[in-house]
Amino acid sequence: MQGYSTPESKKSEVYEVVPEGTPPDGFVDYTSVIKEYRRFAGYAIEFDDEHYDHIDDLDLWQNRGWMGGVILAFYLGRKPTKEDFSYAIEDLNGNGSPELILAMGDSVVRAIFLTVAGKPKLLDEFGSKHYCEIDSNGILYIRSTSGADYTTFASYRISQDDDELVLIDEFGTDGHDMFSLETRYYQIVDGIKQSITKKEFDEFYLQFINVSHSTQNSEIKFIPLFDG
Repeated sequence: MQGYSTPESKKSEVYEVVPEGTPPDGFVDYTSVIKEYRRFAGYAIEFDDEHYDHIDDLDLWQNRGWMGGVILAFYLGRKPTKEDFSYAIEDLNGNGSPELILAMGDSVVRAIFLTVAGKPKLLDEFGSKHYCEIDSNGILYIRSTSGADYTTFASYRISQDDDELVLIDEFGTDGHDMFSLETRYYQIVDGIKQSITKKEFDEFYLQFINVSHSTQNSEIKFIPLFDG
């Protein structure tokens, strides 16, 4: 299948349009991930709104690869600029092996890579329905939504061997009772899902939103994806 190509009037010597994306397991090191992010950011920047509107999810995922899907998922609803993209390299779990955080703006987390067997591995990617904040201790606070009645609020740490996310706490909404139509609320305790009251949920929720801007308030140093 052929993907869309940049119109002749939009070709740039600065940004290179990539006909196919590199899958996450194809990166050699973080430099190659950053380079690919820069290339696809340039792709999004160079397309004008009229042309971009004709690119659907399937086309960008299949013909632009994983990174193209990331760009599409976080398209801003306006023409993006160079200033909309950034990244950070930080040791989030303190094991001496830093992680790579791809971001938009100076703190909105879009993807996290870590190093496994000397090569970058995609830990997770994020968007409006799967949103992440990272505090100054490297704890990830993730809100995930799958339908109006199903929302998960969870905190994680990255395992010391940089292999997975380890759950710390989780609570959320779990649909509604088929008879009363009241929302069901839950919390994970010792690996077991338990019902909680709305009052308990509200208390947990208030604690969770207190860290809703934790990435912005952390000491993570984001670097502009483009110079100048």
